[in-house]
Amino acid sequence: MSLDTKGGIEPTNVKQESWPPTDPQTMRALSHPLRVSLIELLRREGSLSATQAATRLGASQASCSFHLRQLAKFGFVQEVEGVRGRARPYRLSARGAPLGRRPATIGTGDLPDEPHLEEIAKALPAQLAELASLFLRQAAALSRTDVRVMQRLSREPQRITQLAAEEQIKQPSMTLLVNRLEERRWVTREPDPSDGRAVLVWLTPAGHAALHSLQTEYHEMLAVHMATLDDGELRSLAQAVRVLDDLVTRLKAGSPD
Repeated sequence: MSLDTKGGIEPTNVKQESWPPTDPQTMRALSHPLRVSLIELLRREGSLSATQAATRLGASQASCSFHLRQLAKFGFVQEVEGVRGRARPYRLSARGAPLGRRPATIGTGDLPDEPHLEEIAKALPAQLAELASLFLRQAAALSRTDVRVMQRLSREPQRITQLAAEEQIKQPSMTLLVNRLEERRWVTREPDPSDGRAVLVWLTPAGHAALHSLQTEYHEMLAVHMATLDDGELRSLAQAVRVLDDLVTRLKAGSPD
């Protein structure tokens, strides 16, 4: 193998795998979408530190660092040798390099039969919402609105009026929601430094911990149930993730093309 001009690994005697990967062990190792994004990013950039990857992907440095270490554990990436300091860059290994070469587009021939777009457009968000709702009801007796509000507050404190507007619910309903979260000591209300007459809702350290725990438990629950699927079902899910990834990218760009 040899290094390309960006410092990535260019394998010479490595089996070229198709995308999505079909090996069940590889699929489980790449079950988190951020890991797939990291592999694709390293393929384009050559080598990056966790901090640099976080900036490009819009993720947290801690998440990128964790998932890069996991990818290294499975042998898909490796630290760049001879680099000192805490922010050590990673690059693709010989095993990870073929996975970075996924097709840019997915043709309609990859989809079974002739799906009805209207049915898919209705079913997709409904099923994703139901999946999250089932978990939240079983795990913490929370609603999806509760979690979305906590996620908003994890980024910055907000006024109740702002939260109500963003969630498109009435202010009294948002006040009741905040009261429930406050009873759990997950949020607190403090005067707005810029306007003494207003109050900001803050996510407490306990709230941050609860939100992180919920996200971790949700991923673990999915992983446990996905482990019971056969190889064909896992391949179908992997393909669906890639299609959704492309769809989200297009929606963010504001273009259906």
